Amino acid sequence: MSKRILITGAASGFGKIAAFDLAKKGHKVIATAQVYPQMSDLIREAKEQGVEMTVDKLDVTNATDIVYITKKYDIDILISNAGIMEGGPIAEQPIDLIRSMFDVNVFGGLQLAQGFIKKFIDEKRPGKIVFTTSMGELWTVPYVAAYCASKHAMGSIAEGLKTELAPFNIKIATCNPGIFGTGFNDRGVDTISR
Repeated sequence: MSKRILITGAASGFGKIAAFDLAKKGHKVIATAQVYPQMSDLIREAKEQGVEMTVDKLDVTNATDIVYITKKYDIDILISNAGIMEGGPIAEQPIDLIRSMFDVNVFGGLQLAQGFIKKFIDEKRPGKIVFTTSMGELWTVPYVAAYCASKHAMGSIAEGLKTELAPFNIKIATCNPGIFGTGFNDRGVDTISR
């Protein structure tokens, strides 16, 4: 059965792979990118591959973009994949750099999810949200500790959402790219691993 799936951070990496793969399988994919040049590249590549998908702009740190996207689209599944990683010794990383990682990796993803959760509940329909948390959710790697902390924070939020939203038939999962197999992370949230 075809699903309406919105993917953030679809301009590159895991998000782009997921967008093209799901679209090729017949799902109605809305692939979002942070800036317009990324959108143009996605549109061109989809056309070259003969893949049908909608491409739209979404900067998850921009409240106006989030309101626009949540009002414009009715979806079944949100894949919250947008993220950034800045490396370096955490004892020396500028706090503003760490804060910007949390803005994208945690607060932006949560704010977008909250918008779609409200729609799912108001419309009394099921939904699913998948947060890309990476293997950084599961353990801390030196020199990317702040990134791992942001992914761990999103994993904890996913755990809370899973319990809170179960009565509304809204499912929550995390995706931990870099880990093989599927199952549960150590906090019991469904995981999709690669």
